[in-house]
Amino acid sequence: MRDHVWGVENDQRQRWKESCENENALHATISQTSWSVLEVFPFIFRLPEPQGVIGTHDEVDIFANIGLTAGWEKECLNCGDGALNRRCPRAALKLAEHYARVDSAGVVDDNKASTDNNKPVVGDDMFRSGFTAGLAAFLAASVMAAGAAFAAPLKTRDVIELWPGGVGPGSEKSPAQLTITERSKVAYWPDRIVTGITRPNLTAFVPDKPNGTAVIVAPGGAYSRIVLDKEAAEMARWLNPYGVTVLLMQYRLPAEGHVDGKDVPLQDAQRAIRMVRQHAGEWGLQPDKIGFLGASAAGHMAASLGAEFAKKVYEPVDTADSLSARPDFLLLLYPVVSMDDKLTHVESRDNLLGKDPSPELIKEYSADLHVTRESPPTFIVVAKDDPVVPPENSVRYHEALQKVGVSSELHAFAEGGHGFGIRDARQLPVSDWPNLAATWMKAKGYIKSPQ
Repeated sequence: MRDHVWGVENDQRQRWKESCENENALHATISQTSWSVLEVFPFIFRLPEPQGVIGTHDEVDIFANIGLTAGWEKECLNCGDGALNRRCPRAALKLAEHYARVDSAGVVDDNKASTDNNKPVVGDDMFRSGFTAGLAAFLAASVMAAGAAFAAPLKTRDVIELWPGGVGPGSEKSPAQLTITERSKVAYWPDRIVTGITRPNLTAFVPDKPNGTAVIVAPGGAYSRIVLDKEAAEMARWLNPYGVTVLLMQYRLPAEGHVDGKDVPLQDAQRAIRMVRQHAGEWGLQPDKIGFLGASAAGHMAASLGAEFAKKVYEPVDTADSLSARPDFLLLLYPVVSMDDKLTHVESRDNLLGKDPSPELIKEYSADLHVTRESPPTFIVVAKDDPVVPPENSVRYHEALQKVGVSSELHAFAEGGHGFGIRDARQLPVSDWPNLAATWMKAKGYIKSPQ
């Protein structure tokens, strides 16, 4: 972390330097976003726009442009040449504080100014804490103005939209309206579903001690709904103690009026991997330790992602789309894999491809037919008595991976039915599957023992 101090006494320099070194997130946030809103503020407050080119590395006296030169030693150790630099967060803070003292007529209110050589008042607390309420507002505005991602550590309950502007490609005219439906029959055993999704996203569950591994979790629902109370948060409760950052995925459902409905699940899955990979550094993740867990119909999405992560299913929208969409490993729970009449889950196929799909579509969307030696290592769990999705789907995908030399582990339990997740597997032998999956991930180097 470089120094970002100027115009202060030596004893203050060291304190601010230490504070700055401990505020990597502040530096990243301010240096990436604050200047955008500061350049817009002259219009908001009807201030005369500063002369010259603001924020270049040239020796531009930014403070002189707004009449704040008195008493300031214009030194920034980040630049080394006496010029204030747009990469310097402390310069941004001082300009932000100046604009905060401008009244509604665009005039600096002298009653709010410091009496110390007319310097802007910026307290030590601002530097130590990272931001004040005003700075938070500046940063939020700058994100909107610049259209940039918020460069900050990931926190539990953070929601990350997958697509610029929120709405996924081809969903702009979808009539779908986000709806959460309550289906619970027992108060303490909740059962809800979500439908009407046009703005796919990820919700973060961050462990106390992240180890750099992330797993994107996609719950099932026959491609007509997403179940909320199993195959979702329970996966975070399982994986967080191992240090795994869990990102619960709310993906678009193919039959809800999207232009290319049959491809929206794979679009969202590819985009999710790319987004996490792009932001891995700032979120404390390893870009080569990103897994994907899919259950039931979302198992088809996950299996398709593993087989066709490089398939072009949408036009690039930003730099994230230059990154690989290959997950580093897959976890499949009782997945739909094949679209073949004898093997498929009919409801899932109807929602994905429509009724009576052609033989060509059946082949194209059967994930087991498209695996390659580049497909990721995969862990699969299924119950032999599954009455909904034939277990042969899991067997087919496992065998296809082994045929091309990809590591795959299949656990087929005698009992468990369909959709057991973690909570509904209790008191059955299949309840051991999370331990088996954890052992598999340990062997692959993705996790260690629970923390």
